[in-house]
Amino acid sequence: MESVFYPITASAFNDFIDDIGLIDAPMIGKQFTRIDAIGSKLSKLDRFLVDEAFYDRFDHLQVSVLDRRWSDHCPIFLHVPLVDYGPSSFKFFNSWLELHGFNDMVKDDVKEFVVDRSWSKFVVFKNKLKFLKERIKKWVAGFKEESRVSSNRLVSRLVDIDKIFDDGGSCDDLDRERRAILDDLASLEKSRPLGSAQKARFKWAIEGDENSAFFSCHVEAAKTSKTY
Repeated sequence: MESVFYPITASAFNDFIDDIGLIDAPMIGKQFTRIDAIGSKLSKLDRFLVDEAFYDRFDHLQVSVLDRRWSDHCPIFLHVPLVDYGPSSFKFFNSWLELHGFNDMVKDDVKEFVVDRSWSKFVVFKNKLKFLKERIKKWVAGFKEESRVSSNRLVSRLVDIDKIFDDGGSCDDLDRERRAILDDLASLEKSRPLGSAQKARFKWAIEGDENSAFFSCHVEAAKTSKTY
């Protein structure tokens, strides 16, 4: 059966992936994971989607594409290479600039930076960035933890209120509190520093892999180089 591509459905699925903040783990080895019965169409259908917490925990997470052999799909293998690259590099995410209190924190902390008169301008600049990097890392970690604690507390209270409603104990005060909790949870969600836009986020091609000029070139190359 030939598959049919529906742009509207693909767009809705794409929005769903964006809304819940999933990331397409980087793939190595091959560009496509499926081939049709006659070898004329290649597609990247198989993927691992992970959330940011999982992605951050495993800095070098990657997906290896294995040989398909007799199957029309390639097995994909999610793993972390056992390679010691030393300390992970500092990554600054634009979303941090939108966090409440971030700009004030930077302005206040930079005033605490002490300059040695023997330093050149380049050394001053380098050391100031290093100083701010440590302060920012500490502040962001604290912000995430505070947001997590607040979110858990609000969710716990929301569960309690819903149980009261289920038992027939609804009242105007509880209804107002429930709406306020939902607003607070929405605000926490918006302020969460995901930074996913700067990572390899999954994005389904609205025009479809099979119709792109890039894909056509690879198909033609595969046809001419195929051996039996």
